[in-house]
Amino acid sequence: MWFQETPDAPAAVLRSTVYGFPVAIGIAASWDIFVSNVMNTRSLFYWWMPDATFLQLDPSYIVLPPHSPIEWSQGNLRTAGSQNYITKLVSPEVRASAPSVRLFLQNMKLELGEIKQLLLEVANGRSTFDTVCNWVIANTGRWRQWIPVETNCEPGFGLQAADGSPASARDGATGCLLCPAGSFSERLVDDFGETYRCVPCPAGSHQNIPGKSDCLLCNPGYIAPEPGKLGDDIFFLRTNQFGIWSLETFLCFAEFTFLLITCLPLAPWPFFSLFCSSQQALNCALRVSLEHTPHPQG
Repeated sequence: MWFQETPDAPAAVLRSTVYGFPVAIGIAASWDIFVSNVMNTRSLFYWWMPDATFLQLDPSYIVLPPHSPIEWSQGNLRTAGSQNYITKLVSPEVRASAPSVRLFLQNMKLELGEIKQLLLEVANGRSTFDTVCNWVIANTGRWRQWIPVETNCEPGFGLQAADGSPASARDGATGCLLCPAGSFSERLVDDFGETYRCVPCPAGSHQNIPGKSDCLLCNPGYIAPEPGKLGDDIFFLRTNQFGIWSLETFLCFAEFTFLLITCLPLAPWPFFSLFCSSQQALNCALRVSLEHTPHPQG
């Protein structure tokens, strides 16, 4: 029985003992030697699928009992090894830059037998391009089912109008877009099924990150007076436990207003110049002006 690496050999020795078939274990020094030994001798060998290396031999499987994680953890390797899941890997940027392509790849499904047949055609000398092209021509009805409906948007996305702006319904929508900051992705069910649309965050909430499915409520002391606000659009107000301005803030704001109305136009007058130079009034004016400007920590 041929192997290319030693870690797989102990399981073969144990299974030959448990199931009563005598084998001699051979471990090839390189991949090329391993392939040559398998191709030129009638023998058992360790292999995996899908792979085209030995497809022309049309090998048969040795069927073992289903994998038992408990027995393997105890060193008993009589059952089959664990099955590896073959998945599709794409760049995470595809979700935002080409959501339709991502959905198409997600819908694409091929059976192991089909993959083996395609690999065998390539192994027999046909080019990869011709092999894939022939499959596409012969299976048009099948792969068309993988093409996503342009207006079936995923969570985090929303319907997009022809001019690139968010759309509220499928009528007039041409595709999907990543919901921009200041909005959230809302589920929409219509006669065509389920989709999503981008909705501005309601007043009192905000969202700084694109592609989100909810908005964040403003922290205590912050307000978002209009829908569709970002975190850096939130205004900070000092309030008391009842949610209204504290007496200190109110008096400070009144003093600041008095400064604007009285001090500035009358600053040349000695009396008002003296009043307007008071450190307390200037500090209060500065504090109020800072508290009522856009705050970055919505």
